[in-house]
Amino acid sequence: MLNYYEILGLNTSATDSEIRRAYRILARRYHPDLNPDKHESEKFKLIAQAYDTLNNAEKRKQYDIDLDNFLQQSFQEKINAYKKRQEASDKAANTRARERYFKAQQADIEAMKHLHEMKNKAQQKGDEITNKVKKLGQPVLSNVVSKLRNIRKGKSNTPKQQLPVPFQIIEISVSVPEAIFGVRKAVELSDGNRKINVKIPAGVYPGTILKLRSDNRNLVAIIRVARHPFISMHSKGIVVEMPVTIAEAIQGATIKVPTLEEAILLKVPPGTQSGTELRIRGKGVRNNESRGDLFARIMIQVPSDTERPGLKDKAELFKADYDQGVRKSMPDNLGNLIE
Repeated sequence: MLNYYEILGLNTSATDSEIRRAYRILARRYHPDLNPDKHESEKFKLIAQAYDTLNNAEKRKQYDIDLDNFLQQSFQEKINAYKKRQEASDKAANTRARERYFKAQQADIEAMKHLHEMKNKAQQKGDEITNKVKKLGQPVLSNVVSKLRNIRKGKSNTPKQQLPVPFQIIEISVSVPEAIFGVRKAVELSDGNRKINVKIPAGVYPGTILKLRSDNRNLVAIIRVARHPFISMHSKGIVVEMPVTIAEAIQGATIKVPTLEEAILLKVPPGTQSGTELRIRGKGVRNNESRGDLFARIMIQVPSDTERPGLKDKAELFKADYDQGVRKSMPDNLGNLIE
């Protein structure tokens, strides 16, 4: 399923004006009259298709529902794949447990036969040897005989390998603040008869797996994190999208970045590209006595009013500053990447 928001370079929370502005910018860039290339023309069609859907309130509402269902289905496929791997692992563990158990019983029987042979040989060699065998072997023999009796009764002193406990996969959704600071959640199990309290640790991100246990049952919790306008959670830390102007990206700038405590000043190097992530060490999630990192993802923002007098003339001046086409290194067909 096509993600129209990504095609227009927007978040799902984009306003109507942001959608129109993004469309105007991209439509000019990829319009067939300005870019006769076939691939550029296909890109323009996708942009128009995305705008036609997102600019209509009813179409956008239905599309958001379809997109969410698609993402949930993709997420469910991940859960199913995990479940299959777990079932295969449990089956292998089950087989190994039975093999170990029967090997232990066979060893007991072999030991008993061996001790009986020792006793018979000792009786043939005289009382002195017999007494030694009795002193040394009788306790072991008694133990083996006792084990065999227990086996006949359905019991055994040989420790049995615990068979794998059944498990259940649950999905837990949290907000970005809950993912950052941690939270306790009441989660209803699939049988619908009861709920359990689950402690979500600070710093979880989409796809985090928590292994839990409740009433002799293993639970596997997979975390989903709700979308946020400018914050996202990753395994490496918190990522905050920071808008900068074209001039700030070219010349470099010092910008104010919000953290979990107070805002700090961050130096953006000259020539920083959109999407560049600048690490801020020790300002991320607090974990016990340590702190994770926070990343400022630089997002170059063009002027919102593209019809302002003189703006297009200024934009034309940038063309001479590019040594080659910015898309020169891009392939014509993504299928070539797998060859």
